[in-house]
Amino acid sequence: LSIKGSSVNAIIGTTGIGKTTLIDLLLGFYTPSEGKISFSRRIYDSHSDTCLIGYVCQNVSYTNDSIIKNIAFGITDGNINFERVDEITKQVQLDEHISSLPEGISSTIGDNGIKLSGGQLQRVGIARALYKEPKVLILDEATNALDMETEKKLFQSLKSYYPAMTIICITHRLSTINHCNEIFYLTKNNIQNINLLDRKDKENYIKEIVKKVKKDD
Repeated sequence: LSIKGSSVNAIIGTTGIGKTTLIDLLLGFYTPSEGKISFSRRIYDSHSDTCLIGYVCQNVSYTNDSIIKNIAFGITDGNINFERVDEITKQVQLDEHISSLPEGISSTIGDNGIKLSGGQLQRVGIARALYKEPKVLILDEATNALDMETEKKLFQSLKSYYPAMTIICITHRLSTINHCNEIFYLTKNNIQNINLLDRKDKENYIKEIVKKVKKDD
C-alpha cells in the first residue's frame, strides 16, 4: 500500500474488513505483526521530530465549553491563536453559523455538543484537526452528517488552502469518494488501488464500486 503525498484518497470496503484498523496502524496505535510502515520525512516536524497527522474519528469527544476552546483543544487560553481559529472556521464553512450566535466563537456547545447539529459538530472536529496545520489529515466517516453542497465546499476549501496536504478518508459515501484522486478498496485478501484521475467515467465507476461494497456488506 503506497499513498502519494498531496493527494486525496478514499479507503473503502465492507463493514469489519479492517479500514479503521488500517488507520490505527498508520497512527501508531498498533504495531504491525509483519512488514513496516514508513512516512516521508516531509510530513515530520523538524523541531520535535514528530509526524504531523490530524485525525478526525467517527466519535469525536467534545467538552461543554466554547466553540473556540473545542477547536483549540488542549491549548491554554493565553496561547490560543485567535486568527488561526478564525481562518479555520471559514475553511470548514462554520463562520456563518458562528456569526449568527449572540456570543459568536465564545458560545458554548453544551454537553457532547448538544447545541450544535451533527454536521456542525463534525466541522468543529475537522477544525480541531486543522488547527496545528497537519501534513496528513485522516477523516474516518467525518463528513457523513454534512449535506452534499457543504461537503463539496469543504473539500474545495481543503484543496485550496492546503494543496500539499495528504487527505485520507474512510467512507461509504459516494459524494465523498467523488472528491478523491485514488481509492484503496479493501477486500478479505487484497487491497485494490484504483486511480480516479484518468477515468473519464469517474462518477459512474464510483457508483458501481459503492454498489458492489454495499452488496457484499
